[in-house]
Amino acid sequence: MDKKKNKIPFTFTMDKEEREYLEARCKILGLNFTELLRTGASLYADFDPFFIGKLKDFCRKFKMKESLPIQNFTISWFGQRDGEEDIHGIKLEDRAIDELAFTEKGPITAERLYSVMRAVGASRYRWQEENMKLREENKELKQQLKKLKTREEK
Repeated sequence: MDKKKNKIPFTFTMDKEEREYLEARCKILGLNFTELLRTGASLYADFDPFFIGKLKDFCRKFKMKESLPIQNFTISWFGQRDGEEDIHGIKLEDRAIDELAFTEKGPITAERLYSVMRAVGASRYRWQEENMKLREENKELKQQLKKLKTREEK
């Protein structure tokens, strides 16, 4: 079957500056204009509504385009995993990736992942807070011990 027969024309309007920006991005990314729009629309359409809500809220608070946190948080994740590989030698493809977990119903939902990762983060930060308190207590005990030793020496 001819692929063109299944295609329907689709048009919309945009500002001239936006069109020029997108055309420039097409050249950088090696895409034609239609591919860029189709890929972008498909990508965005696949996002979980819970994720879109969190993303929009985040971007509104920090006054930024939605692409920046998506790109930078993803790059941060890759960098951390690659750093872990540098130290432990376990390749990304050879390990379980919690963020891409599947259940019997399919991939874990954004809302469920958020809940799990929020609990993990809270636990980690509680541990860090306790660890800092213990370090302070240890520091104080060392100072007290030093004072006692000084008194004994006199």
